[in-house]
Amino acid sequence: AWRVLSAKGEVLIQPLLANHPALACGAVDDVAVTVRVVTRVGPKGIAVWWAELQVPGEVSPAGGRGFWRFPVSVADGGVSALDREWLLKQDWQDEYDSIRQRLSAVEVVPHWARIRGYSLDAHRELPKIWAIAWDWVITPEGPVLLEGNGGWGLEQAQQQGVHLISELIHDV
Repeated sequence: AWRVLSAKGEVLIQPLLANHPALACGAVDDVAVTVRVVTRVGPKGIAVWWAELQVPGEVSPAGGRGFWRFPVSVADGGVSALDREWLLKQDWQDEYDSIRQRLSAVEVVPHWARIRGYSLDAHRELPKIWAIAWDWVITPEGPVLLEGNGGWGLEQAQQQGVHLISELIHDV
C-alpha cells in the first residue's frame, strides 16, 4: 500500500500532535482538535473571514470519524456554539451539547492572536487565491499549521453566520 501511495507523488506524513491542555477536554481518543481559519481577499485587502473549532467525534460503526464545529469570533477568538437549526436530529444535538459542556471552560482559542496573524501572513504569500482555509493544531508548545485549503464548501461559511449575499453586495 505504501509503494502504491508513494508512486502517486510526494507524500506528507502528518505528525501525531498533542492537544493544548485547554482543548484536550474536547478530544476523543487523543485525536487533535483543529482550528480552521479562513482568510479571503476583499476590497480592503486580505482579512480573516471566519473561523471554527473542529472537535473530532466518535468513530462511527462504519469506521469513519467526523467532527463537530464550534464558531470562533475572528475579532477575539471567542468560542460559541452553532445555532440549533444546524443539528436536525436530537441525538446529534445531545452529543453536540455534551461536547460544548466539556469545552465550556474554553472561552477563547489559545494563541488566537498568533494563529490569526500567521494565517494572514501565509495568505499574503498567495495573494491570487481568493480564500484559503488554514487548519491549525494548537499544541502545548503553540500552534502548528497542518495545511491550507483553497477548495472547501461555502456551506461551512454559512454555518458560521457569514451572509454570502450581503458579502457579495458589499464587495461590489
